[in-house]
Amino acid sequence: MKILVACHAGICRSNAMARELKRYGDDVIVAGLGYNAPETIHMLADWADKIVVLQSELVDLVPADSREKVVVGDVGPDVWQDPSNLDLVARVKVIVDSWKKKGGWAFEHVSLRPKSR
Repeated sequence: MKILVACHAGICRSNAMARELKRYGDDVIVAGLGYNAPETIHMLADWADKIVVLQSELVDLVPADSREKVVVGDVGPDVWQDPSNLDLVARVKVIVDSWKKKGGWAFEHVSLRPKSR
């Protein structure tokens, strides 16, 4: 499966998610919905079978004609600033484990936002 993983900058949350998804052998590309050019996001969205967005507020930045491919693995805004942060890694693992079912993927919207500080 070809999966586009996107957050705002494409540096922290999406990289943590991409690492977890790649464990299953899928073709995964990371993008920053707030940083990559709209033409680039459109091209990547066309390429992808599934688009994983890491914050529900960012779904509107996905091209309208590709939104049917979107699934939200909502970890909220980037409070980790490091894709190797153990809390972030644990959250994306829980999300991916909920999606990976015996015999294939079962994508559904999941929210694991940290509690407000």
